[in-house]
Amino acid sequence: MMMRQVTGSWLGLMFRILKIILILLFFYQSNLFSAIDCDGTDDYFELATSSGLPTGAPVSVGLWIYPDSVTGQHKIIAHGERSGTAKGWSFGTSGDELLFTTHGVKDYLTTSLTIVTGEWQFIGAYLDTAHDVAFYHYRPSTNTLATASVLHGVGMTNPSTGPVTICANDDTVAGNKATFFNGKVEEIFMINAALTQANFEAIFRSRMRYLPAQIGAANLSMYYMLNEHADGTNLDGLTIKDYSNSGNNVTGNDGATNGTLTAKAGEVLSYP
Repeated sequence: MMMRQVTGSWLGLMFRILKIILILLFFYQSNLFSAIDCDGTDDYFELATSSGLPTGAPVSVGLWIYPDSVTGQHKIIAHGERSGTAKGWSFGTSGDELLFTTHGVKDYLTTSLTIVTGEWQFIGAYLDTAHDVAFYHYRPSTNTLATASVLHGVGMTNPSTGPVTICANDDTVAGNKATFFNGKVEEIFMINAALTQANFEAIFRSRMRYLPAQIGAANLSMYYMLNEHADGTNLDGLTIKDYSNSGNNVTGNDGATNGTLTAKAGEVLSYP
């Protein structure tokens, strides 16, 4: 009887300790850098020379955004240059619509979506081998998915080893960045494969990290989990790691308005 009581007491203590550890881990992870906050003026991340990225379709890209403004055009993720030779592509918003651009070739602009400010939402785009684009917009606040298609593209200029840019678009001819994004971004992925609507839905409806890596597997070409730095950290000169096999880490640039490019605690995604 004495042995059972002692064993039971130890088991109870172990469970309480494990519970405390799990709670501490939760609060630790929730305060990890899980989003970036860009000011829409001169904040961006960039790797000037990329490697291992696809040079053409198919391209499937997705990310979570929290826009502070939808006025004008805001590019959020780009591979290549708006001008110059390695043109490639970029993805973002134009007004309250989504815009996927194959630089120098075509602007794929939706006409039936409604990107809103002040809340988290998922946006995705799939450029297929016929150079048509399917768009996805999901709002957790209303649990609604809107889709759109823009057809009849005519190819894409090879982005080669051109830059990877986040929160802006690269313009080498002008020697600066353009169309800065104003708001927060959380978890960015690009997969060099044809993702179906079911694939996209599995990613955004779960609201769990790591799913892009599982679904994309060997075709995962870009994956920024944004979990390297603590909430509130100024990210000027700091690195965001690319967790895909491409390894295209990008570096923060706070521009002239120092203090605005910061890490934010995760708000929309959970750890499995």
